[in-house]
Amino acid sequence: MRTTTRLITSLAVLGCCTAAAGCAYGSGTPIGSTYVSVPASPSAPAGGSSDPSQPSPTSSAAPFPVACTSVSSQGTFVTPGPGQVTLDQISSAVGFKVNTSMPDTQSALGFHGYEGCRYTFTTPSGGGQLDVSVVIGTDPTTMNNESAAQEFGETKAKSMPRSQRSCTGDCAWTVAPTSGIGDAALTLTQSGESVVVALKGDVYVEVGPGDFKVERELALAKLLISSLH
Repeated sequence: MRTTTRLITSLAVLGCCTAAAGCAYGSGTPIGSTYVSVPASPSAPAGGSSDPSQPSPTSSAAPFPVACTSVSSQGTFVTPGPGQVTLDQISSAVGFKVNTSMPDTQSALGFHGYEGCRYTFTTPSGGGQLDVSVVIGTDPTTMNNESAAQEFGETKAKSMPRSQRSCTGDCAWTVAPTSGIGDAALTLTQSGESVVVALKGDVYVEVGPGDFKVERELALAKLLISSLH
């Protein structure tokens, strides 16, 4: 079991809390207990957003398709609400109970077509992390609003997971076609790391990297593709 803490590539990791926990942590630093019963609708900050890669907070954001903590317009952490894929389902697929979930900055205010979330799990050896990314329809965080199919094609062409595309060092991943998941799937490996990506219709999912064996990533990828399509 690897215990090295990873950062979601090019994204600042936010704090999080599950429905059971009620307290949020960010980058290992306690933020304080936050209890929110109803998610607030995101609103635009004064002056608006200056980053064109970020979805506008004034646009209508949908609930996450995969349950994950979000952030209200007041900056408070909102416990995961009902999603097409629940925390219990994620726990069952991976084989360990989800302890916390935390969104990346591009999806913290709600779902606009892209969701990125990091899950931590309670395990006998002290816990583990797993990153999950989902694109349904088009990805507003990309320059050209790439479709799910384009995301999969770029992952395959570059031999690099979506979450690792800002890599500037040793960026080569070994890519192997993977059967039995969606319309097409790949397993990417590098130096003991693994990532499973899959495409079905207008849904792209990416599971990993994380602290678990590829078999657990495959099980979660199958759940996501079958539930979200």
